[in-house]
Order: sequence, then C-alpha cells, then structure tokens
Amino acid sequence: MPILNELWEEYPEESRFAIQLFQCHLALDETESAEKIMEKALGDKQEVMEQAREELNQLVEELKDKKSEDYTEQEIHKLRKLRMKATLNPDAVSFFRGSLLFAQGNYEEAIRELDKAKKAQTHNLPSLYLKMGYAYLGLKKWFDAACYFMQVLELDPANPDAHLGLCKTHLKEHREDKALDEAMAALSLIYHNPQAHFLCGLALYRCGQITDAVKAIETAISQNPIFPNAHRYLAGIYYKEFQDGEKAAKHRNLAREAQQRIKDFKAGKIDLNQNAGSISDWVIEINTGNKPKLDAPMEDTVIIVSGLPRSGTSMMMQMLAAAGISVMTDGVREADESNPKGYYEYEKAKQVGSDNSWIPDAKGKFVKIVAQLLPKLPSGQPYRIIFMQRPLSEVIPSQDKLLERLGKKGSKLTPEKLAETYQKQLKQVEQVLNYYQDIEVLPINYNDAIANPKLIATQVNEFLGGKWDEKAMITAIDPSLRHQKS
Repeated sequence: MPILNELWEEYPEESRFAIQLFQCHLALDETESAEKIMEKALGDKQEVMEQAREELNQLVEELKDKKSEDYTEQEIHKLRKLRMKATLNPDAVSFFRGSLLFAQGNYEEAIRELDKAKKAQTHNLPSLYLKMGYAYLGLKKWFDAACYFMQVLELDPANPDAHLGLCKTHLKEHREDKALDEAMAALSLIYHNPQAHFLCGLALYRCGQITDAVKAIETAISQNPIFPNAHRYLAGIYYKEFQDGEKAAKHRNLAREAQQRIKDFKAGKIDLNQNAGSISDWVIEINTGNKPKLDAPMEDTVIIVSGLPRSGTSMMMQMLAAAGISVMTDGVREADESNPKGYYEYEKAKQVGSDNSWIPDAKGKFVKIVAQLLPKLPSGQPYRIIFMQRPLSEVIPSQDKLLERLGKKGSKLTPEKLAETYQKQLKQVEQVLNYYQDIEVLPINYNDAIANPKLIATQVNEFLGGKWDEKAMITAIDPSLRHQKS
C-alpha cells in the first residue's frame, strides 16, 4: 500500500495504481478508505478526460487538412493515447462500485451494479461472475450462486476460487460429496490455499471421515495459523469425536488469540513495517525432514533445479548439462554479462500453474523452475528437486546488479523486507515439498559448490542415480562467476 500510494502520487493520471490500492483496502475490509480512493480516482479521471479532450480537439484541428493514411506513426500514437485518456469505461466503474457494495455487505445493490458491467471484455468476465456468485451466496440464493460459479469455470477452467464457491454452495445444500470434489479441485490448482483445506475438512467431517478431516484442517492452520474458524472447528472435533479436552481447549484459546490478532491488526495496533533485522541474519534453507527416498526410475522422473533467483540455479544447470543429462530449454533467454554461460530456461516452465502439458515431455530430463512456482507442480508425477541455497546477503545484491545491467529498476522494498518476504514464501514451499510423497529434495549450498565442487558433484550424482560424469560437473563450476560475496 505505501508503494502504491507513492506511485499514485507520482503518476496521478495512472488510474491502475488507484485501482490496486482500492483492492488492497477492500482486502483489509477498510471499505471507508476504499470508497474515498474510488471517488478521488474518478475525480482525477474526470480532470484527465477534460484535458485530453481539449488536446484531442486541438490535434484533430491541426490534422483536418491531412488524410488519415498520411498520418505519421507519432500522430497516430498520439491520437490513440488521447482518445483513451478522453474516455471513461462505465463497465469498469460499475465493477468497482459493485465490488465496494459487496464488501459493505450490500449484496442486492452489488448485484445490480455488477450486472451493468456485463459488457466487460471476456478476460474480465470471470472476475465479474465470481463476484456475482459470492454476492448470491451472501443472499443465500445457492442455485443462482452456483450458476455464476459454473460460468466462471466455462471461461476459466483453472479458477480455484470458482471451485471454492461451488464447494460452499454444495455444503449449504448438504451435498458433501460434491463439496469435497470441488475443494479437491481447488487444491489441485493451488495447494497453498488455507480456505480450501478448511472447506475440504468440513466436507470430510460431514462424510464421516474424521481422521482425514482433522488432517485437512490442521493443514489449513499450518498454512495460516491466524485462522479463528479453523481453530474453533478443530476444537469441536477434538471435544466431540475424541473426548480430548486438552486439545479442544488449546484450539479454543488459539481461536481467541487469532481473533484478537485480526482485531488488533485492523485497529492498527500491529506494525508490519518494523525492521526485520540485519539481512546477514537471514539464511534461506529448505528442510524436508526425513522423507523416504524416491524409488521411481530416472526415466519416469522430472529433475528440477530450483531456488531463488541468483542462488546458483544456472550454475547447477550447467553442471547437469555437462554431465550428460538432457535439458528442457528453449534458448529464448540468451547468455549475457550476468550469466555468460547461459540461463538454461524453458519459457513454458514459468507458466506451470496454468499450463503443465509439457511435464510428460520432461521425464528423464532436467528443467529450471523458480522456488515460488514449486507449489504449482501437478501431483502424481515423481520429481527429484535440486534446491540451491545461498545467503540472502548475496542473493539480493546479486539481483540488484542483474537489474542494473539490464537497465531495470529493482524492488522498492528494503532488503530486510524483501528478505522477510522470501522467508515466508520458502516456508510455504517447504510445506508443499514435505506434503507430497512423490518428491525428493537435495538441498545444495551455492558456496559449498564453489569451495568443494568434488563433494557437491558426488552428492548430485548419487541423488540422480550415480551414472553421470562427475568430472564434467566439477569442470562446469567456475568460481569467477561468483558476482556477490558475503
């Protein structure tokens, strides 16, 4: 929110910053602030429109004696830009007014306003129909809600929120089996989804699968400890089904604490911007515990090299390629000063959450996938993941150097806040890796690879079946490419 405020102040004509800020306030249930932002944005837009119309009329007057086919590219571009600035999209305004009314709990008016926005472009319709579905849920009109959620899935089959909406309608109508199917469908799309795990637990409990219900709700709590309803429900199960008063009391207390924490946060009593400490204190590690080794043959396994950007993933890719393992890469991103030996990237792997059709072709090969995308890997496929670990005191400056070479601006977050964000993201990744049984992980420290390449090559070779060229792996490690040191 501070970043968006700063951007909006610097570029007041760019309503996209106001829209994102509006959404942030709605996410925090700060409807009064959201309404003020929306009204200010509309006022600013009106001023921009009036000025743009004046400039447009002036430009049209200047070009009146010129045929349109004789316009220069610069003139065409200016005309298009001014026409965009001179118009207001009423469908978009209706959508945001409807979103505000929905957040205020005024569902009937929200539906009327959202209904006006149906002329929106197709790529915006899923968001519109989703909002309408939840508005009908608020009015307890289950059939109407389900119709809109199904329309969302017709337009966007990989929409987890629509599956959750259907799950809620089925629970309300006591169709637990169907509710469970929808909750599982949502989880297959995004595993780190506390609400989906919770609803899955409710459906399982109603189906009489008590033990599985407890596991599902505990997973929801592990992903989001500040989840009052999950703690309350779990307390009830422990008390009623297991006669475990101690655990029931524990979760009732946790529910109260979570509720109070949410209340304190909304009241501004919790400072989320406090200094996270020295960046040198942050160590990025993945702990996969004592998971059993994967027994799937190499030809059926997808080998993944992962980690944060600038953590040594490209170096590991070079090692595996040198050892003779087939690589999934398309060469779209070419070698440069930051990675003179190449990035070994595969563009489709960056879209694994929406398109995993390439996964079968990756069996017996290796591919690079950034750490934050690992939870999006489809289940049911065995993976061996080499996870590169490097101190954040090296990762973040190395990223800044890379962006500088590319002429791009880095994040406006402080290094401490960025480090904290990475820690939270990788904690979520760790939970997913520990959950799936068909994933085996080998953590590799980047600095250890530089200092003792023989040891690391041996570890990697053993992890991948022991038949690869370790000497070639060692040769591929070039210490001179270590751009950032602690």
